[in-house]
Amino acid sequence: MTYMSREAPDQPCSIIFDGYEWKALYIKINRTNNLPTEEPSVRQAIRWMAQLGGFLGRKNDGEPGIVAIWRGWQRLHDIAEDFLLFNGNTCG
Repeated sequence: MTYMSREAPDQPCSIIFDGYEWKALYIKINRTNNLPTEEPSVRQAIRWMAQLGGFLGRKNDGEPGIVAIWRGWQRLHDIAEDFLLFNGNTCG
């Protein structure tokens, strides 16, 4: 994911996330139930996920590192599972 966010940042995030994962991430970060009409980019989705892992994203912070991305990935799994459960889908 770190490699993809640096090598293909403008690609749609569906190349690394399932649909329910990026939707759950978007809802969590933006605190809304209204999904965007266009899928976020890889760079934006990775930054959101890193925020879940403690990345602050300040002006001079640069791109998120492996630790913040890993922690965010772990949290995203729980969030995405809840998203599926609350929307009437089954996990796995």
